[in-house]
Amino acid sequence: EDRTGNWDEPAFGGTIKLSKWIHACNVEQTDDMLENFTSMPVTEEVNDALTPAKSILESLLKTPDNVSPEDSPLVKWVRDAKKDLRKTLVPYAGGLTISERAQIAHWFELNVSKDKKTCQNWIGFVPIAHAHTVFIASRLKDDPKYRDLDEKGRLKEAWAVLLSGTPPSDWMDVDVDRECIEKLEEQMFEDSAHAGIAGNQQCGLDAGSHQNSWNPYGGLPYDWKKGDREGSEGELQVRTLFNAVRFLQVQKVQMHW
Repeated sequence: EDRTGNWDEPAFGGTIKLSKWIHACNVEQTDDMLENFTSMPVTEEVNDALTPAKSILESLLKTPDNVSPEDSPLVKWVRDAKKDLRKTLVPYAGGLTISERAQIAHWFELNVSKDKKTCQNWIGFVPIAHAHTVFIASRLKDDPKYRDLDEKGRLKEAWAVLLSGTPPSDWMDVDVDRECIEKLEEQMFEDSAHAGIAGNQQCGLDAGSHQNSWNPYGGLPYDWKKGDREGSEGELQVRTLFNAVRFLQVQKVQMHW
């Protein structure tokens, strides 16, 4: 794109004050949500769906061998495969979003495991997979196709939904808005020959401090500093509007030479 008269001219960005925001590159991403699931607030929907199943979830965590296949389709699935209920991974999410799975995990820790040190015993295993199944079953209540089923019938259908869903992967939860904003920010703040003078921390230089003395150049990705242009001390001097115009004129004369 042509940046002439815009990003590559110091007077353009230098006379603008910015309100503080979190750079898109520093916004928590989907894989971070699952890793830091306790930061995800539990919604009323999740709480209402899982609370009635608290007892069986506790049993699946502590005494899984005592749980009947009639009460959990996962138990039948694991036993039919002749596997261990405590060690069998369940790599299915039934189309649940990352945020929904993070909320369910947070609820599970608060109400079932009640111990942050034991999450390795249930994340990815039968207990949390049953919680996913219960949550899906709660949503099936509103589907006319499943409305006449009893609780156990809906649970079996929910397990089928969980199995048919695509296993979790990053592409399922792409945040297009975040990626677009990140590309815009790279255009605004990168330090490169392509950015020209504007890349040498010109934003707000002449206008004064940004909101709360925020430094918009802090915490940016290392690869936004391309290293293909060497700025000068003169570019970092505060300029009045008159001097800024004069500075541009000098730069253009030098370019002609």
